Parts: sequence; structure tokens; C-alpha cells
Amino acid sequence: MMYCKNCGKEINENADICIHCGVFTDNGHVPNRVSYTAPDKPDIGLNFISFLIPIIGFIYYAVYRESFPLKSDSCGKWALAGFLINVIIVICVCLV
Repeated sequence: MMYCKNCGKEINENADICIHCGVFTDNGHVPNRVSYTAPDKPDIGLNFISFLIPIIGFIYYAVYRESFPLKSDSCGKWALAGFLINVIIVICVCLV
């Protein structure tokens, strides 16, 4: 038996991961891990929020345009549309 380098509890000497704390052991091999990547597709809720509050859409576009290009482009377009609609409304209200 061996002991975990993180929590110090006793584990099986063939274990790849400590069953108590989840830290990898020093057995020389790491099991295959599945990496999760979030899907890059436009999000209706995020687009709606970007339309109502354009600054949120512009910030999302600026921050995530490289990691989520489709989602960020969609947010940027909806934010631009929301901004233009707000400008038109302000102009119409000021002229009346």
C-alpha cells in the first residue's frame, strides 16, 4: 500500500487517482481524460440580453471572440442592433 501525496491517506499502490481526494498519483501514467469544450453556437438568451443591454453584448464579443467566434459574433450583431434601435428611439423622442 502507498499513501496519497496530497491528503496522506492510504491508497492502493496500483491506483492512478486517490479515491479520497481525486489527485493523480505518481505511478508514471495518467489515465485518458475526456476534455469538455462548450459548443460554439449562438445562444438565444445571450442574444436577447445583448439586444436589451448592448454593452453586455459588446463586452462578450470583445472577451470571447477568439474562443467562441460564432457565439460572440452573434452577440455583437444583436448588441449593435439594440444600440441602433436605442439611438433611433432617442432621436424620435427628442424630435417630438
